[in-house]
Amino acid sequence: MKNENVVKINKLGKVSRIIVSICIVIVIIGLAAAAVSEIAVASINFDGVKIEGTANAVITVDHDSIPKNMINVEESSFDSSIKGIGLKWIVNSSTENNITKYTIDGAIKDPDGNAIKAMLLVAIATAIVFLICFLIALIYGKKLAQALEVCDSPFEPVVLSRMKGFSKSLIPWVVVSIIVNGISAFTVVLSVLVVFLFVNIFNYGAQLQKEADETL
Repeated sequence: MKNENVVKINKLGKVSRIIVSICIVIVIIGLAAAAVSEIAVASINFDGVKIEGTANAVITVDHDSIPKNMINVEESSFDSSIKGIGLKWIVNSSTENNITKYTIDGAIKDPDGNAIKAMLLVAIATAIVFLICFLIALIYGKKLAQALEVCDSPFEPVVLSRMKGFSKSLIPWVVVSIIVNGISAFTVVLSVLVVFLFVNIFNYGAQLQKEADETL
């Protein structure tokens, strides 16, 4: 008869396998949709497309109710040098009677159709890369869940092997996240490091169990 904790691990593995299987189907559908979108955008002629407009906003913050350190919009200005796109914005602030007023003015003018097309293609391609990395991690995650579903011990070689495989499958996702999001991908990196930490803990546990079995 299996240990009560092992039974719980088996049940958790089964639930995880079902959830991951559903996620795999959703990601595959997303990949197919993204691939069709990429092909569709690539085939469309954007020569006649132009965007022109302005945007203005005023944000008023009463510091009697909200401390200054809670909301702080830095003054800035931006003038795009991207070929074919005239994108600008200016952020100004003024404070009077403990009330800060932020004024935001933006404008976009005469973007080239080919530049718009290129941006859409890059955005969709980036989404496809993310989905592929996510799919790889899900596939390895499903293999790990399947091993946990039928194992007699979480320290079995097949469980440890698939746990290592799952942790390594997260590396492409981390690399892409860092390239696209930069420092904002810190939480993703931290999460993967935690996974690697648990893998090493399980490996150490398996080693201790093996040594204990050999001494009996």
